[in-house]
Order: sequence, then structure tokens, then C-alpha cells
Amino acid sequence: MVATEEASDKAAQEEPGESNEEPTQRPPGHLRETVVLVVLSITAVLTAWCGFELSQWSADRRFADALLFNQRGDNYTILTVIFALVLFFAAASSRLGSPRTQWILLGVAITFLIIATVVLATFPINV
Repeated sequence: MVATEEASDKAAQEEPGESNEEPTQRPPGHLRETVVLVVLSITAVLTAWCGFELSQWSADRRFADALLFNQRGDNYTILTVIFALVLFFAAASSRLGSPRTQWILLGVAITFLIIATVVLATFPINV
């Protein structure tokens, strides 16, 4: 009963607009979550680009160049799969327990993203 009276006395002493709480701080994983968001966004755009280029290099365009175009289409398909792996690793990194493991998996995703982007930059563009 005494504890209840003390709690009601403290509540009565506080002004309606005032709060004794400190300003809220960003959660501990805020930076990592931001990096994950950026990686996912970039990867989604690059995956869409690979799909577009795949459609441009289809083997049906010219019979004589069918093998070359087919190989280029296969290259874009492989890159699309690698970008999907980046999406998976980046999203899975936010679900693991320890922050160290989360950063390691995010690092793997970023490494795949950089490698796939460099390989994509070497492919011919057909607009």
C-alpha cells in the first residue's frame, strides 16, 4: 500500500508536458540496418538491369550470332542469381543473433555485390 501511495505522489508531482526520460537514441543495429537497406536497393536495381539485358541478348534475334547471344544471355542469368544471393545474405544478416555474425554475413553480401557489379560492368550493353 505504501508503494502505491509513493507512485501516485510521484505521478502527481510531474508536470503534464515534462518527462524525466532522456532523449531516445538510435538502436544499436541502426548503422547495419541502413547498410542492409542500401545493399538491397542497389542489388534490386542491378538484378532488374540483368533481366533487361538478358531479354536484349536473346538467341532469337539473329541465327548466325545465336551462340554468342546465348552465352551473353547465360552470363546475365548467372549474374541475376548472384544478385539474388546478395539479397539473401543481406536480408539474412539482420536475422542472426550476434552483431559480429551479422556484420560478417553483410560483408559477404557486399563482397558478392562488388564482384558481380564489376563483372556486369565488363559485359556489352545492347539498348
